[in-house]
Amino acid sequence: MFGTYIFETEEKITELAIKKSSAKPIPQYSVLVAMYGATVGEFGITVGETTCNQAICALIPNKNYPYSYIFWYIRTSKDKLKIMASGSAQQNISQVLIKQLMVHSNFDKITKFDNCARIVMLKLLNIQKQIIGLKKLKDTLLPKLMLENSDSSTAKLSFIITKIIYIILKLFKIIRCFMISCKFIFCPIS
Repeated sequence: MFGTYIFETEEKITELAIKKSSAKPIPQYSVLVAMYGATVGEFGITVGETTCNQAICALIPNKNYPYSYIFWYIRTSKDKLKIMASGSAQQNISQVLIKQLMVHSNFDKITKFDNCARIVMLKLLNIQKQIIGLKKLKDTLLPKLMLENSDSSTAKLSFIITKIIYIILKLFKIIRCFMISCKFIFCPIS
C-alpha cells in the first residue's frame, strides 16, 4: 500500500469465493489502512473494486467525505496511528481507533478541498500508471541488455531509468506543493 494507488494485489479471490464467504466488495477509490504488524498505519487507495481481509480497515468514501479527503487525512494521520498502535507480540490498531480520529465536519471546507485535491489525485494516478509502464519496459529491456550488451540497449535503459527518476521527483513535488497549499483542512478541529 504505502500511500499510493493499489493496482494489483498478491492474493486474489474469485466471485464464487466472495459469494460463499463473509468477504464484501469494497468500492473503487476506498482508502485501505493496514491494522496489524510491521505495516500498521500504511495506507493506499483502490483503483478498482476489491475485497480485503480482517487485517485491513476499508474507509469507504461518501458524499460528505470524498476519497480525496479520506486519503489525505489518513496520510497526515499516519504517524498518529502508528503511535496509537499497541500489542506485545505485534503492534496493531483497531477499526474503532481509526473511526475515533477527529475529522472535520465543515462540509463546505471539505468540498473545496476535494475540488482542489481531485486534480492532484488524478495527476498522482497518471504518474503512477507511467511508472508502472516504465518499470514493465525496463523489465523487458534489461534481459535483452544482458544478452546483447549493445549501445542502443544501454541507451534505452538509461533513458528509462532517467524518466522514472524524473517522474518520481515530479510526483514528490506535486505532493509537497499540495500538502502546503491545502494544509488548512487538516488543522486541529475547533
